[in-house]
Amino acid sequence: MPAMRKSLNGATILIFSSLFLSACSNPASTTTPPPISSPAIIKVSPSPRNTRTPFPATVTPSGPLFTNTDENVRRILKTAPQTVGDFTLSCPVTVHSLIPADCSLIDKNGALYLIRIIFHTSAEAPYLLYQQSVKARPNGQIVALGDGSIVDASPNGFPGVLIYRNVDVSINPVTPSDKTPIPLTNERITAALKDVYEKILVPNAGK
Repeated sequence: MPAMRKSLNGATILIFSSLFLSACSNPASTTTPPPISSPAIIKVSPSPRNTRTPFPATVTPSGPLFTNTDENVRRILKTAPQTVGDFTLSCPVTVHSLIPADCSLIDKNGALYLIRIIFHTSAEAPYLLYQQSVKARPNGQIVALGDGSIVDASPNGFPGVLIYRNVDVSINPVTPSDKTPIPLTNERITAALKDVYEKILVPNAGK
């Protein structure tokens, strides 16, 4: 029995020593964790400006700008897919470069959302819109999409904003009607904006 006790004590000492050395070699991190209330970031694709703060004073376009002419805007919208995310997309045939292109997003219940696409002459205006949108939506989720995007499915929220070079895309709250909208989620809004970005904007960038 004394030998067994000695062996047990030895094991106990070895275990304690191992734990002690492990704790010394792996000190607790001094990095302050982010607040629990910080909005999550939905990873979709890389982007240079998908941050909440701070914002640079000026913006450098991420690539060649879209040509801001009536003919080109009409050409781009003519290539728009019939669906984005789980919404039906309908854009006007007659649009002008200096006037926002007001398209419709229609969910499967028939509820309608206005999606506004604006082609600017520079990248500054979309960038300022993105800054304002981020500051106005403390509970919104920043999405790594385009040059900046934020979504907010909360009842009183402004569903989504996406900017890419000299274009901004905004999804407005549901239009009042007798149709009951399918409840919005950040994932549904993100899917719609992702399709707008990948199927409308990216293929026409710099054209």
